[in-house]
Amino acid sequence: MTKNMKKLELLLLGVVALMAASCGSTKKITMLQDMDTKTVYTAQEVPQAKIRKGDKLSIYVTCKNAALASPFNLTIGTQNVDETDGSVASVSENTQGYVVDQNGDINFPVLGMLHIEGLTLEELKNDIQNRIIAKNYIKDPIVLADFINFQITTIGSIGNSVHTITNGSVNIFEAVAMSGGLEDNALYDDVWVIRTEGNKRNIYSLNLQSKTCFDSPAYYLQQGDIVYVKPRKGPDTGKGWTIANASIGALSSITMAFYWLSQLFGFSVK
Repeated sequence: MTKNMKKLELLLLGVVALMAASCGSTKKITMLQDMDTKTVYTAQEVPQAKIRKGDKLSIYVTCKNAALASPFNLTIGTQNVDETDGSVASVSENTQGYVVDQNGDINFPVLGMLHIEGLTLEELKNDIQNRIIAKNYIKDPIVLADFINFQITTIGSIGNSVHTITNGSVNIFEAVAMSGGLEDNALYDDVWVIRTEGNKRNIYSLNLQSKTCFDSPAYYLQQGDIVYVKPRKGPDTGKGWTIANASIGALSSITMAFYWLSQLFGFSVK
């Protein structure tokens, strides 16, 4: 083996070693590191979102006799009702929705002004059903209600997007999943939830590597919350390593090709 061939092999080994080092530079982060399968953990009750001023709601009333329910809806919708129990299999509607005014009220067809601020969706549905039954309008009303503008925003090393949550219930891990997961350079142990409460903007820090995140008041997100995932600091993260890895890969391919060509055709490097 010539001296030049030995140099070429040493260069090849160096490139391989550099690639191995670069691959190991990105740390794999594990969520909930302090939990195990042998322990049963206490879970907090899932909070139900409260209706607030400015919320926009979709409310739809139906029953076995669709004609009786029609006056209670802003627009005409199509429905598929199970005649055995009166349950709704599917509903399709085109409605502008009800916006909760500054008094916490909505103007509902037939029933008039309803004060709904502070109610959950379930409480709202029950209230409207009870009012309709009490006035003998319909004996078996079914009320469907969802949020139209309940939104959370994700920014930073989680991707920039806005998510609409129709049932008003979402936790931090669901938000991460909806955003496609955290990026490689994400700071897992200091995820910020920025929340406007009254005339104040509070920041809650969640450590997704620890079970303590479940106990945070920001584990369950609220209307208008912003989830900000900061990038991890250090030379082993970010676009720099992506470019470096690509460059090393290209160099390795060239070196390998040159090595095998030299073996096949017997030329050497001078």
